[in-house]
Amino acid sequence: MKKSASFSVGKFLQITVAGWGGFLILLNGLLLFSDEDLISGGAWLLAISLAAGVGFLLAPWLHRRSGYLALALAGLWVLVVAWFRRDDATLLVWGLVWGGIAYGAPAALLILFSRDDRPLRKAWGWVLVAGLLALVAAMALFLGAGSLPSPADSFSSVAPSGNFQYAVLHEHGSVKIDVTFNDNGGQADVQRYVQVNMARAQALLQSAAGERLWTTITFTKPLTAQEVEQLLKDAGVEAASYTQVGWTATGQRMASTIFRDPVAPDFNLKQLAQDAISSDPATPDYDARMAGFMVVDGVMTISEQGLGRLLADPRVYLADTTAYEVQKLVGVTEAAVHLPTPFWNMDWGAE
Repeated sequence: MKKSASFSVGKFLQITVAGWGGFLILLNGLLLFSDEDLISGGAWLLAISLAAGVGFLLAPWLHRRSGYLALALAGLWVLVVAWFRRDDATLLVWGLVWGGIAYGAPAALLILFSRDDRPLRKAWGWVLVAGLLALVAAMALFLGAGSLPSPADSFSSVAPSGNFQYAVLHEHGSVKIDVTFNDNGGQADVQRYVQVNMARAQALLQSAAGERLWTTITFTKPLTAQEVEQLLKDAGVEAASYTQVGWTATGQRMASTIFRDPVAPDFNLKQLAQDAISSDPATPDYDARMAGFMVVDGVMTISEQGLGRLLADPRVYLADTTAYEVQKLVGVTEAAVHLPTPFWNMDWGAE
């Protein structure tokens, strides 16, 4: 009686799993013939899911062997997800959860409770299940852990030099770093920041020559569009944005940033600077009087002709090299780094 009941449960389990296999085949068939582009690693995952669906569909005939096949495919699913989703914590977690529910769990149930004339030593069955769980945990730890932001990344940290603070944000596989002056950014903190940057720049000219550097250049006074473009050309700076400063019609300080399109063939900084001021009387910057450009963000090569030239130019107040240090601290080779600039509190000349 007990054996008959066990067989009935096993038969019901095999039929249920076969139905699940049919659903997986139908679902993945629709995805295969849809117009949607597959995401990275999607072809592998689609093939694994289809194979698992076929294995589950054959459960009434293959019995426990369907479970072994599906368990192996579940392990392969974990490997593929952990590799292709290692830079996206959300997709990594969801991929591992789906693999466990859709493939691992039905496979384990088939191995343990399938209607099969060949008895299974339950100890071996639990070893197989424990092995699958261990594989999931190991792959998540070794391949995926690097993409998961640590709790410290959610808070501001202070550089070992004590010269600046930085906050790190991991988002969709990319890294954003926001650097700020230490403490409240008073004049003493700004001066120390500038001095440390000068010392770091001199060291980089010796130790990192030829490497690329993201920088924010702050000028000692507002420069004209022509002066800025010539200065950047001489130093080999590839500008990404230009910030001009001035005063509104009511005498309030204002700034506007012009972003450079790297593929635009007819970039005209002087014309864009004029166009950036609104001609609408209803806007705050209507009829503004601009003093010139105070800040440029861009990329340059660490060299005497590039960084060295900027350090020696009296018009340059700060050629920021902090991006080089903070990326080393965070442990990344590429990041979107936002650097601070004291331009707002500097002398812009006569209004």
